[in-house]
Amino acid sequence: MNHFAYYVDIVPVKKHIDDHLARTPNIVEVYRRIISMYVYTLHHAINLKSLPAFAVSIYEKEVIDPHSPNTVRIQYKLRVFGKKEGAVVNLVHVLNKFNTFQKSSNISEVRSVPDDVNKWEIVQRVRIPPVTSGNEEALALANAIKNDPNNNYINLLTSSSKAKNKRLIRYYYTRLTVDRDNLTSKLDGYGFSRKNKKVCIPLF
Repeated sequence: MNHFAYYVDIVPVKKHIDDHLARTPNIVEVYRRIISMYVYTLHHAINLKSLPAFAVSIYEKEVIDPHSPNTVRIQYKLRVFGKKEGAVVNLVHVLNKFNTFQKSSNISEVRSVPDDVNKWEIVQRVRIPPVTSGNEEALALANAIKNDPNNNYINLLTSSSKAKNKRLIRYYYTRLTVDRDNLTSKLDGYGFSRKNKKVCIPLF
C-alpha cells in the first residue's frame, strides 16, 4: 500500500496561459510563474486552514516554443498527494475558494493511486550555497546545481515579503527514482522532501 494513497492534478487553463504569453512571450517562464504561484498558494492554504501536510510533484514535458522553432521543457502540471481521501477532498474544497485556482486552473477529481505502482520518486529541495566573493568552491557548486539538467526550480515569495516589497527566491529541486516506498522524514513547508531527507511519492 502506498503511503500517499490519493491525489489531485492541477493544470493551468489554456486561456490563462495565452493571456500571459501575450504579455510575456516566454512559454517556459509563463508556466514556471503559474506553477510557482500554485505551490505558494497551496502552502498558504495549508497554513491558513491548519491542514495536514501534502506531498507535491511538478510534472514536466517538452513542447514546441510558439515563438521559435525550438523545443523547450515546461512545468505543466502540479500533482498533490495526500494520505487520506477525506483530507484531499477537503483540500480541494479549500483551494477552490482561492482566486489563484478559481481563475487559472483545472483541478481534477480526487483519485486513488493505482495498486500496481512499482516505482516511486523523491522530489527533494536542493539548496544552493551562499556565494561570496572569492569563494570558488561555493561558486562551482552553485553553478553545478543550476546547470544540472536533472534540477529545476520554481520562484517563491520569501516569508518576509510584504505586499509592497515582494522578493522572490529560486527554490531548486531534483527528482530521484527509487524502487520502493522508503519514506523516512517529514515534508518541508512546500510539499517537498527536506534537505538530506527523503519523502517518496508514487510514480505512474
